[in-house]
Amino acid sequence: PLTLKGMVDPFGALRSGTPAEVEAEVRRQLDAAAGVPFILGTQDGTLPGTPERNIAAMVGAGRAWRPRP
Repeated sequence: PLTLKGMVDPFGALRSGTPAEVEAEVRRQLDAAAGVPFILGTQDGTLPGTPERNIAAMVGAGRAWRPRP
C-alpha cells in the first residue's frame, strides 16, 4: 500500500507562523490524506530558528487529529 510522509512546509507556518497556524496546517494536510497511511513530519527537516512551540504544536495537532466521519 501507498504511504505518504511529511507535507508540513518547514518554510511556512512551521518556521514563521503561530502555533494556531501550524495546527491548522497539520489538520489540512491530515484531512487531505485521510484514509491513506501517513507519517507526519516536515517535507525534509526542521530549519534552524524554528520555534519549539511550533514543533510542539505540530506534534500535538497530529496526535489529536481524528478523521471526520
